[in-house]
Amino acid sequence: MSHLLRWIDKEVHEAIPPVIFFFVAFNLINFTERIMLEKSGVTYTSFFGATIGAFVAWRELIEAVGSNHVGQLFFGGSWKP
Repeated sequence: MSHLLRWIDKEVHEAIPPVIFFFVAFNLINFTERIMLEKSGVTYTSFFGATIGAFVAWRELIEAVGSNHVGQLFFGGSWKP
């Protein structure tokens, strides 16, 4: 059981920085869109959508790093994660 808890702890600590980055980035984009649309009289609120988008982007980043696609794309296959 302690092996599972160590693995979960490791995964959570590795996930925190990208999740925070995408959370802030997507919500800044959302905030900017809302400000631009308010000038034209359109109401726009999608904090939940931006937050879910941050988690989806994080998950896709993990999948890309876990596979060798990132290395093949940027380094022509010479880089192995």
